Amino acid sequence: MNLKDKTKSAFKSAVSFVLVFLVAVLSVICIENDVMAAKIIDNGDYIYQVLEDGKSAAIKSYNGESLYVSLPSKVEDYTVTEILPSAFMSNNTIKELEICDTINTIGSNAFAECTSLRKLQIPGTVKTIGNSAFQNCTELSSLTIYDGTENIGRYAFAGCTSLTELKLPNSLDKIDDYAFFDCSSLENISIPKSLENFGGYVLEGTKWMQKQKSDFVIVGDGILIKYKSDDKAKSLPENIKTIGKYAFAENKNITTILLSRTTNKIDCSAFENCKSLETVTIPESVIEINSRAFYGCKSLDNVSLPATIAKIDNQVFAKCTGMTEIVIPSSIITVSRSAFDGCTGLSSLRLMGGLQKIETNSFRNCTNLRRVIFPTTLKKIDKSAFVNCSSLTRVEFNSNLRIETSAFTNCENIKEAVFYINISELEPNIFKGSSELTIYSDNNYYLKEYAESNKLQNDDLKNLAEYEDKGTLSSAKKETVSGFSGVYTLIVVIIIIIDLALVILFGLYVILSVPNGRHSKQAQIRPQKGKYSKPPAHRTGSAAKVKPKTKSP
Repeated sequence: MNLKDKTKSAFKSAVSFVLVFLVAVLSVICIENDVMAAKIIDNGDYIYQVLEDGKSAAIKSYNGESLYVSLPSKVEDYTVTEILPSAFMSNNTIKELEICDTINTIGSNAFAECTSLRKLQIPGTVKTIGNSAFQNCTELSSLTIYDGTENIGRYAFAGCTSLTELKLPNSLDKIDDYAFFDCSSLENISIPKSLENFGGYVLEGTKWMQKQKSDFVIVGDGILIKYKSDDKAKSLPENIKTIGKYAFAENKNITTILLSRTTNKIDCSAFENCKSLETVTIPESVIEINSRAFYGCKSLDNVSLPATIAKIDNQVFAKCTGMTEIVIPSSIITVSRSAFDGCTGLSSLRLMGGLQKIETNSFRNCTNLRRVIFPTTLKKIDKSAFVNCSSLTRVEFNSNLRIETSAFTNCENIKEAVFYINISELEPNIFKGSSELTIYSDNNYYLKEYAESNKLQNDDLKNLAEYEDKGTLSSAKKETVSGFSGVYTLIVVIIIIIDLALVILFGLYVILSVPNGRHSKQAQIRPQKGKYSKPPAHRTGSAAKVKPKTKSP
C-alpha cells in the first residue's frame, strides 16, 4: 500500500470514528431529554410536568382548596411557563385567579366549568388562550386581558353568562369561532381596529349583538360579522374588507349580492346554505375565497371568478346544485378537495391554462358534466376527482400529467379519452367502470400497458390521427408545434451546450485524476457481461406486465 492509499484509509477511519462518536452523544442527549420531559413533580397543591427543554415546567393539575389562587412562577429550578389542558377543570372552589407573568400558554379546557370563578387577570405574557379554556365559568364578571395576548381559541369564554364588559388588547391577532358565544350579559365591548382575523359567531348571543341596529355589523379592520337585513338584493358598503365567517350563513331571503371594490376576502362559510342566493358579483379586489364559502347555495348559478384568485378552497361551491357552468381562470393553480362536489347541474366546465392540480373529489357527483378539456399546464389529477360523473363522455389531456387511480371511477359513459401528449405513467383503474372506452394517442408504452392490464381490445387503442374531432385536434397540435419552434428550440440548444461542457470537464477530470495513463491497471474498467445492459424493471402493482416482443428470425 503506497502513501496515498494509507492516507485515504486513515482519513476514512477518522471520519467513521467522529460520526460514531457524534451519534452516541446525540443518543445520550435525546435519552436525557426524554427522561427529563417525563419527569413529574408533586408539590402539594400542584402537580407539574417538566417540559422538553429541561428548563421549564407546566402545571398539570391542581389539588388545592384555596378561594384566591395566585399561580407560582417557579417550582424547584424550573420556570412555570404553561398550564396544561384540563389542569383546573371543574374546580368549584376558586373565586379569584391571578396568573403569573411567566405563563405563555393556557391549554384547552384549563379552567372550564370553574363555576365559582368571579375575577380573572391574564397577563400580556400569555400569547395563547386555548379552546374552551374558560368555557361555562358562569360567575365570571371581571375579566382583564392585558396587551400581549395574540390568540383566543374556540369557545374560550363561551357561556360566561355573568360577564358584562370586555376590552380586547391591541396585540390580539385572532379570535377563533364562538369565543364569547352565549355570553348573554355581555353588553360593552372594545375591539381593536387592527384586528384582522375574527371567527364565526364570536359574539352571537350577547347583548352587544342585539343592540346593533345597522344591517351590517362590522368590527376590527373592516370585518363584516353579521348581516341582519331581510332584503333580497344588497350591495355591500365600501368599508367592508372581509366578509367574515358565517356573515350571511343560513339567510333564506338574500338572492343577489354585489360586493364592493374594497372587499378582498370572503371567509369560511360566509354564504353557507343561502338557499335563495342566485347571483354573486365578485370584483377583482377579491384575492381569497375560503372553504365552504358558498356551500349549499342550491340556487346559485351566475358566478364569475376574478383573475385575482390563486386557489379554489375546499368545498367552496359544494352542493351548489343549480350551478350550470363555471370558468376556472388562468390565475387559479389548484382546485382543492371537494370544491364542486355534488354540483349536479354543472354541465359546462372550462379550465384555463395556469391550472396545475385538481385535488380529491373536486368534481365528484357532477352528474350532468359531459366533456372536460384539461389545459397544458395541468400536472396532477388526484384520486376520485371526477368519480360518479355519470354523464361524462369525453376527456382530453394536453399535458404529461399524473392521473391517480380511480380519478374517473364510475364514469360509465366515458367513450373517448384523448391524449394529445404522451405521458410518463398511467395508473390502473383510472377509468374503472367505463365499458366502451376508446383511447386516442400516439400509442406510447404506458397507454399500451394500461390497455393490456385493463383488458381493452386492440380496436380500443387508436392512433391520434383517427380522432374524429378535428377542430380540437388541430388546435392542440398547433399549440404544440408553435411552442416547439420557439421555446423548445432554445431549450434544445441550451442542452447541447451543457452536454458539450460536461464532456470537456469530464475529459479534464480523467486526465488529471489518472496519472498512470489510460492503459494503466487502475484505469482499466471491466466490461459488463452480456450484449445489453439490464433494462430498468417495470413498476409493480395491479397493472399487468407487458410481454416482451420476440425478435423475428
